Amino acid sequence: MKVKIQIPETIKDVVLKDYQEFARVQAQYKDKEADEHIAQRMVSIFGNVSMADLRKVTLDKYEVAVTLINKLFEEVPTFRHTIEVDGQKFGFIPDLENITLGEYVDIDNYIKDPKDWHRFMAVCYRPITMNVKDTYEIEEYNGSERFAEIMAFASFADCYAAVLFFWTLTDELLSVMTTYLTEESKTTTEDSGQGSPNDGDGISLSTILQARTLLDSNILQGFRFTPVSLN
Repeated sequence: MKVKIQIPETIKDVVLKDYQEFARVQAQYKDKEADEHIAQRMVSIFGNVSMADLRKVTLDKYEVAVTLINKLFEEVPTFRHTIEVDGQKFGFIPDLENITLGEYVDIDNYIKDPKDWHRFMAVCYRPITMNVKDTYEIEEYNGSERFAEIMAFASFADCYAAVLFFWTLTDELLSVMTTYLTEESKTTTEDSGQGSPNDGDGISLSTILQARTLLDSNILQGFRFTPVSLN
């Protein structure tokens, strides 16, 4: 029996729900001893082949598949303001300065875990209601439920680019806050002649730096697998 492994040509061809399934597998097996099983599941998920059929694949073909998938996720996705999913056009929130509380709260909740990224996408991208040249309007936000399941079939590249977009905004904001708090602490210390940069009320520098460390963590870590035996 000849088993066909269908590796996506580019990261744009990776479906979000497949990445979410792989993220779920990664979360289950976090120790190094599980790398072999994770690598096999990776090829099964992104190569569209069952685990049973994967065991019938020759070792050299399997190793090539692992290498190709590793290389696939080295691509840096490009952020797009408009996307198409299941034949329908969606637009990214056009005016973030006027983002609603509901949009902000849901984005903040859903961006934290890949299992919720289809909901995150349903907040960020909504059906385009009007489009004139380079400007467009989208549907008013009434929760993520209506388009969450559709967004599970969005391109993973579009989702990850949107996640990186918001992480960058947050990271830049934290950088500004860190600089500001440092300068304020210095001024306070010089004026009072006592205390330290970490003393006082409000948000501490350590809290800001902890948040930055969290933001800098890469959710895609774990794709660098070495081809391993199927036995």
